[in-house]
This record gives sequence, structure tokens and C-alpha cells, in this order.
Amino acid sequence: CASLSGKHHDLRHLSDGLHDGCADDTTHTTRVTMNDLQSPLTSHLSPLTSHLSPITGLTLVELMLVMSLFSVIMTTVTGLVQQGLRLSQQIDATASVTQAHELALGQIARDLEQAGRLFRAPFVGAADHVELSRVDPASRQWVRIVYRLEDHRLIRDAVTLTPDGEQPLEHRVLIPAVESALFEFCWRHPTTKAITWHAPWPESEDHPMPHFTRVRLAMPGPNGSTIQLERIARNLAGFVPVEEE
Repeated sequence: CASLSGKHHDLRHLSDGLHDGCADDTTHTTRVTMNDLQSPLTSHLSPLTSHLSPITGLTLVELMLVMSLFSVIMTTVTGLVQQGLRLSQQIDATASVTQAHELALGQIARDLEQAGRLFRAPFVGAADHVELSRVDPASRQWVRIVYRLEDHRLIRDAVTLTPDGEQPLEHRVLIPAVESALFEFCWRHPTTKAITWHAPWPESEDHPMPHFTRVRLAMPGPNGSTIQLERIARNLAGFVPVEEE
């Protein structure tokens, strides 16, 4: 029995020794294998990561510079937008005023084009006013019309010509603010076709009416500007020879 017990003890001791040996070999093999795997990975990743710099935040000075630059840009953009809005408003105001003045010039041009020859009320043309006679399309009566500048206002006066005299028809301010008004009158020579402008109109028996009348107006515009308009009207009666009347 003692002999068997001793052999059993030796076998157990041998088994523990083999087990410890295998564990050491396994640990050693695993350590060697991990080292072998880390070396090639490190060698391949080193070129890829060598140029990368560490991530850092903005300093206080850099942040203040960025905010100052942004403030300058926003101020510039805001100023440009406001300037564009003011320019747009000025253009709209000028267009509105110009449209009203164009309507007044259209009224003058229509009266000049329809002006006729009436010997008891002849055509009178001066640099600052014009007097003409035409037939009123509504009443079919002769009407005497005067355009004149008074207290920097362009006024249209109209009276109806009757056998008994004159009857007031209209007194209207066409343009309330006028800096200057100039009427010029043109006569074209029937043979040479030469054109000459006159102010005032030199009325004569051979040329009782001009061929063309030019109206030049200067009005105050928005923000101290000046609006200048010009219109040339053709006097149809001026082209009719005197002997054909």
C-alpha cells in the first residue's frame, strides 16, 4: 500500500508539473504573437498620423478678431442696403413728380396743336407766356387760353369767346412749383427748309403762327435736385398758307 501511495504521489506531482509547463508555454506564445502583430501596425500607421496636429481651440484674441471682422462686414452690408432703399425711394418720388409734370406738358402740347387763327384773338408768343385760341370740342365755341408763370407757378387761364365778350371758363394751376419756364417758337422756311427759333415770336402778316413751339420747364425735385422737361408741339395751323384761309 505504501508503495502504491508513493507512486500515486509521484504521478500527481508529474501531472502538476506538466500542467504548469503547458500554461507557461501558452502565455509565452500569446505574448510573442501580440508583439509581432503590434510592430507592423505601428509601422504602417506612423506615416499617416505623423502630419496631423493636435486639435486646439480659438484663443481669446483670435475670437475677438473674428467678432470685429464680422461686425465690420455687417455694418458695411447694412449701410449698402439702407443706401439702396433711399435711392429707390428717391427714384420713386422723382418718377411720381415727373409723371405729373408730363401730364401738364401734354395739356400744353394739345392746346398748341389745336390752336387756330382767330384775328380778333391772335397768337401771342413770349418767352414766359403764350396766348392761343382754339375751338373747345365740348361746346364747339372758341376758347382763349393763356399759359403764364406767376409766383413760380404755371397757370392755365381759359375764357370762352362769345359775341358779347369773354366768359371765364377755367383758372387752374398746372404745376405748383416751377423754377423757370421758357417758350420758344420755330418757323421753317418753305423753300430752304431752314429752321429758326425765336423768343418771343415775331408775328407778321405772312407768318401769323409758328410751325413749332418748344416748352422747357425746370422744377425742384426730391433732395434738392432739379427736374428738367422739354416738349415740342407742332402748330398745325402754322403750316396752312395765309392765302388758303
